[in-house]
Amino acid sequence: MKKVPNPHDRFFKESLSRKENASDFLKNYLPGRVLELIDYENIEISKDTFIEEDLREYFSDTLYNVRLGGKPGYVYALFEHKSSTDELTLLQVLGYMVEIWKLHVKQHKVSKGLPIIIPLVIYHGVEKWKVAERLSEILDGPVSELREYIPDYGYLLYDLSRYSDEEIKGGVLLKVFLLMLKYIKREDLGEKLSEIFMLLAELRDKERGLEYLEVLLRYLSQATERVGEDAILEALKQTIGEGGESLMPTLAEKWYHEGEEKGMEKGMEKGVFKAKKEDIIKLHKRANMQAEHIADVLEIELDFVRSVLEKEGKYR
Repeated sequence: MKKVPNPHDRFFKESLSRKENASDFLKNYLPGRVLELIDYENIEISKDTFIEEDLREYFSDTLYNVRLGGKPGYVYALFEHKSSTDELTLLQVLGYMVEIWKLHVKQHKVSKGLPIIIPLVIYHGVEKWKVAERLSEILDGPVSELREYIPDYGYLLYDLSRYSDEEIKGGVLLKVFLLMLKYIKREDLGEKLSEIFMLLAELRDKERGLEYLEVLLRYLSQATERVGEDAILEALKQTIGEGGESLMPTLAEKWYHEGEEKGMEKGMEKGVFKAKKEDIIKLHKRANMQAEHIADVLEIELDFVRSVLEKEGKYR
């Protein structure tokens, strides 16, 4: 049976893989000193991903090839689907940066000098981000005395929980994308739908607006149960009138996928424990996640996670 693409990954890629959105995002959310160095006319979106295949249901990434001060460089954006923070994010991102450098050397046969990578973490949890933002902050020991021997870096954080709706900047498509990410996990999502859909009416290119509206409907139907078909239909009517009903067949995907899941349910029962155990070990070993974060990501009891890790002592 064909695996349904992760809705968060699909929405993220469909939105930030559009060159106009990528350029818009970087212009509005990179610091001024960085903005002055980037050539926005020559941004290229890489098709490469640095997330291991078995971790892609939890994370997405996008790599932009840019010119920084006239030299080749990169902006790397990491997006976490489950919206929970992890103390070892810095180590994770550093690992992906090393992989980007390795790929660059392989592709360009670099003999001297490595390109600069600007790492960006996108977070859309309800709670504010509380994780260290420099590698030196999570090192244990006499950091100051040994600083010259210690690699250190920081990442740019885009924490949607810190922004009011009015503070979310950019063109129509970018604002719609960011607002949907901000509210997809929140209880007041239904109250915001009409407002988010209405932004698309500002686009002069109506065909492009309808195209992206279908992207939003697909995301809503697959990524949340906080709003139902009636609420979405009502928001569509308020936005584009009775014609909104013609877009509702997109939601049929939801019922199709739910039917698939129900059909698989009985056959999965015996394998659930084994699958969860494998996921716990995989996230601890390969993504450097701690027990509390794994419990949040997999939506299972913390005690169960700890018991698995204790039995698999080599992964602690």
